[in-house]
Amino acid sequence: MLLPGGHFYCAGDSRTAAEVDAAAAELGYSRAHLYRLLKRYEADPCLTSLIPQRRGPSTGGSRLTMEIDDLIDEMIESIYLT
Repeated sequence: MLLPGGHFYCAGDSRTAAEVDAAAAELGYSRAHLYRLLKRYEADPCLTSLIPQRRGPSTGGSRLTMEIDDLIDEMIESIYLT
């Protein structure tokens, strides 16, 4: 991963707080955000690991158990769709 200032970062490389602060300032990120990006990159060293991630549950997923979901479907069909 190329950091500002022409420094190339490989997972496992050591870095000083001053280097992180300088890179964060040049990118316009906070130090904490840059550390989060570095942690994600170290876990999966490819550029796609740095793509912004959506927060919250995945789209289309249900937080209900399958039994509750089936019960709701059954009640809707028996009460509202008959």
